[in-house]
Amino acid sequence: MLKKSFPSRFFRARNLSQQGLTLVEVIVATVILTVGVLAFLGAIGNITKSIYLTKSKSIATNLAQEKIESLKNISYFRLLVTTASAVSSEPGIPTYTYDTSFYPPEILTVGQITFQRRVFIQKVTENAGVLEPNSWWENDTGLKQVTSHVIWKEGIKWRSASLSNLRENPDRKTIDAKFIGTVKSGINPLLEATIVIMQNLQLKDKTDAAGTYDINLNKGSYGLKASKLGYFSSIIEQSIDSGETKTVDFNLSKMGEGSVSGLAYLLNHLLISKVCPAAEGDEQLEFVEIYNPTNKTFEMLTATGAVTYFVGFMKTSDGSVTFINPQATTKYMRTFVPPHGYF
Repeated sequence: MLKKSFPSRFFRARNLSQQGLTLVEVIVATVILTVGVLAFLGAIGNITKSIYLTKSKSIATNLAQEKIESLKNISYFRLLVTTASAVSSEPGIPTYTYDTSFYPPEILTVGQITFQRRVFIQKVTENAGVLEPNSWWENDTGLKQVTSHVIWKEGIKWRSASLSNLRENPDRKTIDAKFIGTVKSGINPLLEATIVIMQNLQLKDKTDAAGTYDINLNKGSYGLKASKLGYFSSIIEQSIDSGETKTVDFNLSKMGEGSVSGLAYLLNHLLISKVCPAAEGDEQLEFVEIYNPTNKTFEMLTATGAVTYFVGFMKTSDGSVTFINPQATTKYMRTFVPPHGYF
């Protein structure tokens, strides 16, 4: 039988190819795999966080827009301007002012996220394309700015989203005219005199120490009324054009001063004007005076002596009402009480 011989190196190569991984190779492979898995998990976390941020931002923006649209559906004059406000205090986001009275803060939960929604409404004036804020007590400009703020917490950090829009009076006209002037009494300027536009009582002003005032409005014909307590009011009719500043001065006459004293009565019944508990030194004898403030005569007794109006003393200390002067013991000095007279 013939046997074929092979070089010994063939067997050595075959044996080497069948050997497993060394410990070093296993550790290196494990480290590489771990780094890859951690990188993958980190990427997943960042993607999840990014999706969460996008979702919360989108919801917050929608909530802010929803509030603005609901407020814009209110008629212009029923959309109240913020008069009581507070300033936000959450760290890490821009500060802002919000309404605490007419439109208080709301807490909303959407998509397992808790949001706070706040509103601020103010009067604004458009000047060369730029909006300038006005105080709530100033004259209405026909334009209100509605701002909705939505805030929420992401971990320990606060986030915010804000939107603004305008609500315009459909009858708004350009306010580019002005009445100015002084209010005096004689040569003396009057402080705190009120000047009001009769066609729109919201358009008004009070004079300063120099007696001056100014009122901005749109063109038209108006009645200006100046008044102050203790002075006779005055009304002046004036017309004004766009871009015009017109001077209208007032001189108010002072009312007379004095004092009046006396008594006020309802002119429909008799009044007890005086009571003497011990007439002529007798404690058992009391005297009562009756006054008639009306224009008619009250008959106290009839021609036959029957009592028409009885003057009685009542005892109520024991919880009951008891007359302590029977009619038979009551003496009438006259039978009638004349108009504006005594009995």
